[in-house]
Amino acid sequence: MHSRFPRFAVAVRRRARTAPARRITATANLVLIALAGCGGTETDGGTGDVYADHEHEDRPLHYPESFPAAIAALRDRLPAIANGDARSAAEAADIAGWMPELAADSDATEAEWTPLAAGSRELAVLLPRVAVGEAEALERANATLDRLAAVVSEIGEEEFEVTPHEPHDHGDDHDR
Repeated sequence: MHSRFPRFAVAVRRRARTAPARRITATANLVLIALAGCGGTETDGGTGDVYADHEHEDRPLHYPESFPAAIAALRDRLPAIANGDARSAAEAADIAGWMPELAADSDATEAEWTPLAAGSRELAVLLPRVAVGEAEALERANATLDRLAAVVSEIGEEEFEVTPHEPHDHGDDHDR
């Protein structure tokens, strides 16, 4: 019975060394979740209305127009995220979450869409780690963005172009 105690003590010490890192990661994740979509923006006059002056009333201002635009937006935000900018981290988390939808809305085939969705999911996992200062996660996020950009280039950016929606009648008589 006495011989098991030293092994238990070693296991406890090992867990104790990684506990602060886990707490920091958990705290950062909670902060990101809490801040996602909160607060005003520079373009809304600080009113808190993230939908102000936006073409699509149901989308926040940082919603990218296309999958390539999402890649560019994440590239722009990565340095700020790595420097602890919570707002950039929250917006990047939103953008990574929207990327599969943006890929699906494109003219890409399912075979072309699959690696884009997988890369998007990988980014969603990496971004909180970048936010807590993990250099390896930042490198991996940049590599994932490079890989996604290469797939987009291979497919052809024209497949991701956004075509404006024509106004159409929904069958309601609001104008009459």
